[in-house]
Amino acid sequence: KIEESVLGALNTNDSNGFFTATGATTGVFDPKVIYDPHSGRFIVVVLETDKNTFSRVYLAISKDGTPDNFTTGEWDKFQIDVLDTEGGETQWFDYPGLGVDEDAVYLTGNMFTTSGFNADLPFSHVAVMALDKTDLLSGTVDILQDQNITGGHFTLQPATNYDTGTNAGYFVGTGSPGGDSIS
Repeated sequence: KIEESVLGALNTNDSNGFFTATGATTGVFDPKVIYDPHSGRFIVVVLETDKNTFSRVYLAISKDGTPDNFTTGEWDKFQIDVLDTEGGETQWFDYPGLGVDEDAVYLTGNMFTTSGFNADLPFSHVAVMALDKTDLLSGTVDILQDQNITGGHFTLQPATNYDTGTNAGYFVGTGSPGGDSIS
């Protein structure tokens, strides 16, 4: 569910319905929302996957800083296909991270192989994307950088950077699944 509260009033919309026009069909999960202090907009992200043939990120950005509801044209919505094949193994995107700075929106997720989630945590790597914020604000999506991070990182979470002129994304995460370190 997507819910909004305006002076105590609570409006609810099914998050799957919110992204239907963008392609959501089977049930979205792992919602995140942040406010971008640089553009004065809200950014929403959810995931959808069957863990085999598709893995998608749905991203929405409000057209202003006070969207009245979730059902009208007050949001630009995007679908980003994130199913990956590496080393002959299909991988899907889970546990999204969402951050922003003056120039970019950062999206991260753990990539798991399709050989059996929850069996032995077949974690592969962390996917990190930097999306051009100028393009997002004008209604298009452009991935500036798409990287696979390996080497013991897990569940990287991007920061919301309030500084101007830095042009750098900052992230925090733990060691590999079950790790006891922060990087």
